[in-house]
Amino acid sequence: MRFHGVLQAGLALTTAGVAIASMSGVASAAQFPYRRSSQCSDNGAGVVWHPKGDWFEVWDNVADGKPAYVLWRYHQKRATHAFDHKARSTGRHSRITKYNMDESRSIDFYVWSEGCDLRMGPIVYYRVSGT
Repeated sequence: MRFHGVLQAGLALTTAGVAIASMSGVASAAQFPYRRSSQCSDNGAGVVWHPKGDWFEVWDNVADGKPAYVLWRYHQKRATHAFDHKARSTGRHSRITKYNMDESRSIDFYVWSEGCDLRMGPIVYYRVSGT
């Protein structure tokens, strides 16, 4: 009986800790899928990361005059920092080159557009070097 009560208390604390971590914006690699593309659910905008050449390919599929953006940051196991890099598309199909990327790192990125139903695609992560 006593062990069961301790186990329940430990489970409650662990569950509370996970909820607090989720609310505080702490993220891990397991929370983001590993892939080199992201798109809004209605295909209003999309982005593909090209690790050979360090560039993003951005599509803005909604002809509303509002640009699509790609937002990215260097990935960390506990990603508590904001997406501090933002680039704007220059048309319906844009190539956005990012020079001097740290080849030993991974990036988290997503696409965002006012034309998307859900405003943004899912956050994904990928190695900068593509390996």
